[in-house]
Amino acid sequence: MSLKINITQFASVCIVIFQIFLLGCSEVSTRHDSVERQDKAGNWVAKIVGEIKSPEITESSGLANSPCQPEVLWTHNDSGGEPFIFAINKKGEHLATLHVLKAQNRDWEDLAIREEAPGECYIYVGDIGNNRKTNQIFTIYRIKEPKISEIAVSNNRSNVSATVVQSIRFKYPYSSKDAEALIVHPQSGDLYLLTKNLAEFSEIYKLRAQDIKKDAINTLQLIGRIELPSIPGGLITGASVSLDGRKVVMCDYLGIYEIKLPEASDYFDDIWLQKPQSVDSLPRAQGEAVAYSVDGNIIFATSEQRNSPLIMITRTEK
Repeated sequence: MSLKINITQFASVCIVIFQIFLLGCSEVSTRHDSVERQDKAGNWVAKIVGEIKSPEITESSGLANSPCQPEVLWTHNDSGGEPFIFAINKKGEHLATLHVLKAQNRDWEDLAIREEAPGECYIYVGDIGNNRKTNQIFTIYRIKEPKISEIAVSNNRSNVSATVVQSIRFKYPYSSKDAEALIVHPQSGDLYLLTKNLAEFSEIYKLRAQDIKKDAINTLQLIGRIELPSIPGGLITGASVSLDGRKVVMCDYLGIYEIKLPEASDYFDDIWLQKPQSVDSLPRAQGEAVAYSVDGNIIFATSEQRNSPLIMITRTEK
């Protein structure tokens, strides 16, 4: 959700200011001219590899790397926009605009991509934001990913279109929630939502693929909670799962965090019992989008602002 100053979002603004204060000696800057700058800590190396300069992409609020087109990243704008998602390359250059037919952008907050047959991927767009807690029913749109050629760069907003294949409607079991993080398990197709919470933890909700009702409102299952090593620990604004289903990356406005499934476990939900570890990155003005590369050894991150830097964080040890 974009940080527009109003009464209902004042608390979020205060939290962001407080997080910046906690950075201490770290320099928080939105300048993007130091492309060669690298921060090295632990097993990560972070650098800016480009900028998203397209005038159409003003608030990158979701990000996913396509398993079917590894050089393509998909992103979308925050709430209140039209139903468009955008293909960019790994330099942040705009490749194409996808008009999602039969969809409404009430409050799009995240997206994910799953390869459901060899060479056939589907994009899941989460209309899941609920900053004012006034909505009760939410939708995840499932769209077949079109093939994008890097030579098809166009300023025409309708140069590619796709129709929603499935609209997955759902509600929470107890009370309405705000969420900005959606993941789709690459093997099972199960859906997970992580709530954005101005408290010490985020709640984790699940909808099993085999339980999805096409013509009814689905009820999510609360399966746990997770706390980021930040203040507050529940302000999750984006997430992604690795293609092997053994790692999850999450972000809040300023930080990036990772959890891993224990080697002895093949049950994915055990991952939510693990303690998140900080990933060293570069400063972001307002981070709401992270995504793994297809091989899981790189994390891409953007900021919700015009001319957002595209940050690439490379794992130096597996």
